[in-house]
Amino acid sequence: MEYKLRTSFLFRLLLKAAKPDAIFDVGSMDASESLWFRKVLPGARIVLFEANPSNYRTIADNPTVQKAAIQLENRVVWNRGGTKTFFIEHPSHEPGVDEHIQGMSSTRPRIDRGSPYGTSEITAEAVRIDAFVDSMQPYPHIIALWIDVEGAAFEVLEGIAAVKDRIGIIHVEVETVAAWSGQHLKPDIIKLLEAFGFILLARGRIEEQHDLVFINRNLFDKAPRKFKLIVWLAYLLTIKIPSPF
Repeated sequence: MEYKLRTSFLFRLLLKAAKPDAIFDVGSMDASESLWFRKVLPGARIVLFEANPSNYRTIADNPTVQKAAIQLENRVVWNRGGTKTFFIEHPSHEPGVDEHIQGMSSTRPRIDRGSPYGTSEITAEAVRIDAFVDSMQPYPHIIALWIDVEGAAFEVLEGIAAVKDRIGIIHVEVETVAAWSGQHLKPDIIKLLEAFGFILLARGRIEEQHDLVFINRNLFDKAPRKFKLIVWLAYLLTIKIPSPF
């Protein structure tokens, strides 16, 4: 199997081609993707979801984020509303040592018992994506999703059911080996999204945990020829998987 450019490159091309009016950064950690989306689509509405209170405060206090007009939501994205237990993984706070632990918090406990510096539990407000979209004014026509939620991707995606026809592009991190207790793995996520009408377009490099990129089949089928050519180019430049078309 031949790997070429990253899935993030493909997602950027698809954003430029589809021009969604809303982009959701689900499980942001540090807003880096949201800031990148703002550069790609200056006029889009960008909504950032981060359930970890410490990460959220850091994002909210970031002057660059404030200037970028990004909507911040300190909530868990899940398959139902209400409240949800959220497991916080604690880093050591030593610069350059283990900042990645900031992004390991999840709605599920880690199988390996989590951070060596401890794990705590909080009760967080939960929201479905389709319920959130229904509350938006103006109502978005095309939405792009960037999902990095540490073992909870399946439940997040279950929550798009009522607005799946408005979701144009999805970039989602999946696992092939369980790292969080009770999580759904890659085959379940592919099956769910294919049932929702999405085409798997590309995948990332690392076998145990990688990103997948999906496009809404209706969006592709109804798109002008130029858009389809961009999708094909992006597909050819990322990874060789069996043709999805």
